[in-house]
Amino acid sequence: MTRLRRVVTVAIALILGVVLGISGDISLALWQRTTDIGGPQVGWDGFAVTRGATTIAYDPATGADPTITLTASDAEALVEAREAGIGLPFTVQSRADGSAGLSYTVALPQFPAGGVFARADVALYRLSQETNPPASSETAEPTEPEETGGPVTDATAPACAPPTGATPVLTNEGPTSAEVVGLAPTYAPIKTATDQWCLVAVLTDEVYENTASVVATGPLGATVTNADQTDGTNRWRTDVAADATDEGDHVMIFTHTITTATS
Repeated sequence: MTRLRRVVTVAIALILGVVLGISGDISLALWQRTTDIGGPQVGWDGFAVTRGATTIAYDPATGADPTITLTASDAEALVEAREAGIGLPFTVQSRADGSAGLSYTVALPQFPAGGVFARADVALYRLSQETNPPASSETAEPTEPEETGGPVTDATAPACAPPTGATPVLTNEGPTSAEVVGLAPTYAPIKTATDQWCLVAVLTDEVYENTASVVATGPLGATVTNADQTDGTNRWRTDVAADATDEGDHVMIFTHTITTATS
């Protein structure tokens, strides 16, 4: 579920394969055969997105990009939360060996008018990034990702929330798409990154307000009015919200690009 990439132009190497394994946590395992020249001859790049128990990786055979989907269940949760809002966590994993880097584009869906998410303030936050080797220590000895029990993600977390005062990367008021750096094009034999994201949606009340007055003559000839209001009127209001069961799916597509130091 990843694609092969040559990172050093040397003698021919025999590639056995690469596996994107899923066992609770997400892991990337590299299987390769190299000649003894003091370094890897070949490397791999990989890209995947996880929400909850579902992980979708880039498929080089079809060119299909990873996606996550906001469903009617998410819309229902938003309607129930209203001004309290909801936070939907997901994780992006990147791999780019050798001198390669990896950037990816994240974009909000276009929410059709009249739907629940169209009536909400939507913002996307990048909460954190963990790289191996650490970005602050590019010369640190990298470790091969384990075949099981790989980088820990928040995939089982029911909700997320950005830090107070955090600036979103995207909002439905714009910008609605952005390119972010998953891995910088600096050398390490094996480089991986795990980015934690949080999509926050807060339903904004749509209120219909009107005024009415009632005047009637009682059975004894007295005038009766809605005197509970000093101005002789009775104001009423109601909240208007879309039906979450009518909400269609909203798909977020993630595309990625392999970068070099000169790109």
